Amino acid sequence: MTGSSTISEKEVSSLLQKCAFDKTARAVDIIHILQELHQSCTPIILCSDLLSSLNGSFELTFSSAVFNLPFLGPISGGYMPNKEIITFDFQKENKMSLEVEILPFLPTININGDSLVLNQTSNESPYLDYVVRGKEDRPPSQWKILYADEEIVAAKSSVTGFNVIKRV
Repeated sequence: MTGSSTISEKEVSSLLQKCAFDKTARAVDIIHILQELHQSCTPIILCSDLLSSLNGSFELTFSSAVFNLPFLGPISGGYMPNKEIITFDFQKENKMSLEVEILPFLPTININGDSLVLNQTSNESPYLDYVVRGKEDRPPSQWKILYADEEIVAAKSSVTGFNVIKRV
């Protein structure tokens, strides 16, 4: 990682592993590291093909939006209290789908996005764009990629803040 950052790739990877798989990382530490990556505009990409690594299904593990919720945030520590599976399909349909399971006995909520694209230029961090179905009058949702390896992705969402997802 370049720039004025005081954190190393190894520290970021270790913290995100604890977040995604053990849920033992503290929310303030996760948010601090992701803010630092966001401000540095220098993502950590530890996969040879980012598009292939982003293609597929992931479980949303952590969200700063959840951490900032009254009552639930302090209890959950930013970790998802429910199950949310997000799928990025770059190979067939260029779509995003999100299945939200609130409680096991309730129907799932499905959110779909069209026109999914990965924007990669040498001047800025890569980001995903998609248009949420039914909200075509709004700007596209955007995920700025801050960290990616074969199993974990951390991003800053234009809608939900800092997110950490793990491959399922």
